[in-house]
Amino acid sequence: MNDDSKTPGKSPRIMMMIMVTVLLVQFFFGMYDNLYINMPFNSSLTVPGLLKAIERMISMGMTPPLMIHMLLGLVILLLGIITAVTVAKSGWIGAGVLAGFAAVFIAVAGLGGLAFVLVGQRNDESYVMAASWAVALTLYFAALMSTSPRR
Repeated sequence: MNDDSKTPGKSPRIMMMIMVTVLLVQFFFGMYDNLYINMPFNSSLTVPGLLKAIERMISMGMTPPLMIHMLLGLVILLLGIITAVTVAKSGWIGAGVLAGFAAVFIAVAGLGGLAFVLVGQRNDESYVMAASWAVALTLYFAALMSTSPRR
C-alpha cells in the first residue's frame, strides 16, 4: 500500500521548472546587454563605485533591457533561495542540495555581473556570469531529473 502523505507534492518540481524558465529568460537579456550596451568604466569595486556607475548609467539613459536584467537577477536569487529551502523541506534532500548549490552559482553570477558593470565589460566577468548561469541551469535540470516519477 502506497502512503501518499509521505510523497512530496508537485510544487517543488514546479518551482524548479520556474527557475529553469526564468534563467533562460535572464540569459537572453544578458546576451543582449553584453552585445549591445556599453557600461560606464569604473575601476573601483566599492559601494561608492557601484553608486557612481549606476548614476552614470542612468544619466546615459540606461536601457530597459539592462534594468530588467539587473532586477530579474535579484528576483532569481531570491527565488533560488526559496526554491532550495522548499525542495529540501519537501523530503527531496538530494534535489534540495542541488537547488542550494544552484542558488550559490546564481549569487556568483550576480557578483560577476556586478563586477562586469563596475569595471567596464571585461571578458573575465562575462565568463563568470555565463559559466555560473550554465552550472545553475544544469543543477536545476539534475534536481528535476532526480525527482522525476519512476515508472
